[in-house]
Amino acid sequence: MVANDKQQRVFTGLLAGLLLALMAVLAGGAALRESVTIDEVAHIGAGVSYLQKLDLRMNPEHPPLPKVLAALAQRARYNRVVLLVGARSPDDLLFARELETWRRRGADVQATVDRANPTWKGHVVDLVTGFIGSAVHDPAQTAAFVCGPEIMIRLCAHALVSRGVAADNILVSLERNMRCGAALCGHCQLGPLLLCRDGPVVSYADAAPLAAKKEL
Repeated sequence: MVANDKQQRVFTGLLAGLLLALMAVLAGGAALRESVTIDEVAHIGAGVSYLQKLDLRMNPEHPPLPKVLAALAQRARYNRVVLLVGARSPDDLLFARELETWRRRGADVQATVDRANPTWKGHVVDLVTGFIGSAVHDPAQTAAFVCGPEIMIRLCAHALVSRGVAADNILVSLERNMRCGAALCGHCQLGPLLLCRDGPVVSYADAAPLAAKKEL
């Protein structure tokens, strides 16, 4: 009886060890395949494609802004890269820690907030559109990527067009209430566009006439 109990404990220990080893192998493989950084190899190439060709077909699974900024690793390819970012307060700024990194890589980074705190050393203005005039030096050679609330997108895109940037060279991210993600339910419809399939990033030339229609 004692021998049987001992054998059972040994068997149980071996089985537990094998299961833990199997879990370690599976977890390690998943970390290599599904890590949050595993697909970043394609980000620089995608960002270069976005900037040079305004072609979003490469690596469309992720938002374009981080990939455009990743292309700063190839900084010599571009004349001037400007990042305008705004938020209600310094605590609400996205990519706050990365802003200085992008500055060091050669981007002209302008951050603004609606309400400053005692430690804020940046701009305090109501709208980020106030920087567009100084950001655009050569309208014919300018490509713009705009994301944020739709009212802000419209104001920024209008300011860019007024500055002489072609509507085809302005890409806007139109986030709508997406449910099925397969262009079936219609929740993300904007006129003839189903943004889960046709977007969410589209040119302002396509978005402007649709955004001007009430209740679309």
